[in-house]
Amino acid sequence: MCELAEDQLTPGFLQRIAQRIRIFLSAYGTSQSDDLFDWIQLRLKTEIDLFESGETNEIRERQAKIEAGHLDLYKRDLRLITGVSEVLRRLI
Repeated sequence: MCELAEDQLTPGFLQRIAQRIRIFLSAYGTSQSDDLFDWIQLRLKTEIDLFESGETNEIRERQAKIEAGHLDLYKRDLRLITGVSEVLRRLI
């Protein structure tokens, strides 16, 4: 989702994403989407916290990822996923 502008998140697009999520959940033998969205958000928050805290033994690697835009993308993805997760939950 990180390549999308927020205005591209149309109802039709979200329906296609919901369909892909249903396929993903089915392939892994689960029908529970609530945990998926919670897990994605938790994972992104953890990554953001790690980048911002500086608490890592791999300072050069972390800095290179920040300079490559990873931190900004994680923040954007978190905002987008948080914004559409309720709609996607209903569609799934």
